[in-house]
Amino acid sequence: MSDIFNSGYAPLHVLNIGIHVGFGTVAILLGLAQFFTRKGGSMHRWIGLAYLGLFCVVLLTAMIGSMAFGFRAFLAALTLSAGYWLISGMRTLRIRDCGPQRVDYAAALTGIGLAITLAGFMRSQPEQSTVPAYIALGNVVMICLYDLARGFGGAAWLRRSWLNEHIYKMIGSHGALISAAGGNLFLSLQPWSIFLPPMISLILVGFFVLRHPLSRVNRASEHT
Repeated sequence: MSDIFNSGYAPLHVLNIGIHVGFGTVAILLGLAQFFTRKGGSMHRWIGLAYLGLFCVVLLTAMIGSMAFGFRAFLAALTLSAGYWLISGMRTLRIRDCGPQRVDYAAALTGIGLAITLAGFMRSQPEQSTVPAYIALGNVVMICLYDLARGFGGAAWLRRSWLNEHIYKMIGSHGALISAAGGNLFLSLQPWSIFLPPMISLILVGFFVLRHPLSRVNRASEHT
């Protein structure tokens, strides 16, 4: 952080970075705390809402930084990836009974459009074309395509898949947040500082999917 304050950035740029880093740090810590809460309990819900609010500030400051203080395709790709993971993961809770709505399809199409646009920009600007950025954009397209297709499975599919989807996307958003932080703070450790958090997230997804099978959750909800 000392390099940031001694970098000659404009005061508003430094303020934006400070808010971004501060809120991002707290969001990462809350995400870690969430692993130890009872899933579906009041603490889990409150931490989830706080995580959502903090994450939105992180995304907003990232977009402000890109638009006002210098565009970096790598950060834009990570912002798009993390943001879509978060939004889609939260929406899973809303649509598990009613199914995807128009806003969900619109969000998925918008995500694909933004990913393609950003990929085209990187192809035209070789100095901003990086493998991690392309991987992040490919991940966005993959999740968006799933979100477009899941409605065809009907209500039965959503009843079977909503919990696994929520776990996958929310842990994915947390991994993307740590990946963005690691990629920016530990430049000498790239690409591992970028790739390791998502890899660990996949392991955690498998653990929590096995620990919280949807059949048990559905049975519990039927008795409440």
